[in-house]
Amino acid sequence: MKKYSILFLSIFLLISCASIEKKLTETSCPELSISKEHKDYFSADKDNISGEMSYIATINNYKLKCQKSERNAIFSILDILFVVTPLKNDVETYDYHYFVSILDDNNEILDYQIFSVNGKFALDNNNDLNESVVTESLDQYIPLQHNLYKIVIGFVLDEEKYNFINN
Repeated sequence: MKKYSILFLSIFLLISCASIEKKLTETSCPELSISKEHKDYFSADKDNISGEMSYIATINNYKLKCQKSERNAIFSILDILFVVTPLKNDVETYDYHYFVSILDDNNEILDYQIFSVNGKFALDNNNDLNESVVTESLDQYIPLQHNLYKIVIGFVLDEEKYNFINN
């Protein structure tokens, strides 16, 4: 009888623990945009910014999926598609930084995060460098009042690169 009691108790505990699930429901996402002034990036010689460029990168696309969580917040999954194009044959790697900024309805910055990406260009059959497609995926919780927030993404540019691209 003692064996059956222990067996019954352990089965009961297994069933009760297995039935606990996090319930997420689909919800609308905050407005998301790419900063027009920070959509492109380039790498050049550090001594001569207007000289020959090594590679260029652009934010090509994005996708934002949101779910309402038990934490009374929105769980968001942001996928950003970058295209990195080599411009010289002797460049093997790429390295850039991008930002994700959350703004309130008055365009005041509430959160600003910087992320780094680096990698190697792939070679084709002729040992020529190929364009690289990079997808970054970010999982974040944001406040539930999504209509009060906007998300802006873009490349982190120093002043010289910003002026070169936008002038």
